[in-house]
Amino acid sequence: MSFMTIRTLLGGIQQSEGDLPRCKAAGAACEIRHPCRIADYAATAGARLKGTVDGSGSQPGDPLRAAEAMVRITEIDHPPRHLVLGAFGVLTVVRKLQATLAEIEAWRDTGVATDFPKG
Repeated sequence: MSFMTIRTLLGGIQQSEGDLPRCKAAGAACEIRHPCRIADYAATAGARLKGTVDGSGSQPGDPLRAAEAMVRITEIDHPPRHLVLGAFGVLTVVRKLQATLAEIEAWRDTGVATDFPKG
């Protein structure tokens, strides 16, 4: 699939400085429909909502490259079961998996001890 075909298929893409495609869907969806109306939540949920709106359109991920990667894995014989996109995504998943593995290793003896005794 060509770059132009993918560009055509993706909606909501806008050109920004440097002619990089940006998707502003998150900010637009949140900004108008979901303002923080409860003062008690302004510091938590309201702050998170503001961060989403303010950051919309400036994410480091390129939606066209993401789409190309997703299409590319459909065209190979053995696609990955999990395709993590973007440097932030890869770092976050790797850290989580490392923490999970460390916990499993720390409790290995307890887990293995639940098998029936051999013999």
